[in-house]
Amino acid sequence: MGLDGGLLIARKKEASRAIEDGRVVRVKDDRSGVVEEVRADLLRVLLGAGYVPVVGPPAISRAGELLNVDADRVAAQVAVALGAETLLLLTNVVGVLRDRNDPASRIDSVSRDAVDSMMPYAEGRMRKKILAAREAAAGGVGRIVIASSMVPEPVEHALAGHGTVIE
Repeated sequence: MGLDGGLLIARKKEASRAIEDGRVVRVKDDRSGVVEEVRADLLRVLLGAGYVPVVGPPAISRAGELLNVDADRVAAQVAVALGAETLLLLTNVVGVLRDRNDPASRIDSVSRDAVDSMMPYAEGRMRKKILAAREAAAGGVGRIVIASSMVPEPVEHALAGHGTVIE
């Protein structure tokens, strides 16, 4: 739904990074972008009419280009735009892990000022989740939970604080 009604307005990245043959390379013209604006007014109209919007990439640039944007960061931007109290970022692990092979090494909680302290433990897609958590915290979201989607009732599980909680 990011394209519908111009819900997500993004700017095109000049270049992004990718790994090719074990090396990090810069990729230009890959159609990736960063969300600059969320049309919260449109979301509020839909919510007020009883709809549950499903929001995700892609987005559109002001020049009309279709751009791929990161879903976790979109979630953070939407949460900020709507003034959400809580943001859930679901993943395939139990939260941010100090040791990616040990679920018992989960970081249970950090303060909103210490979100970046988790970055050394983040690999792969978890980096984007931590960036999204930082953006949500900076934008006024009161509670962010990074939790597993691989459990029964994952939303209730995350709302109960089973994951890494940022407050």
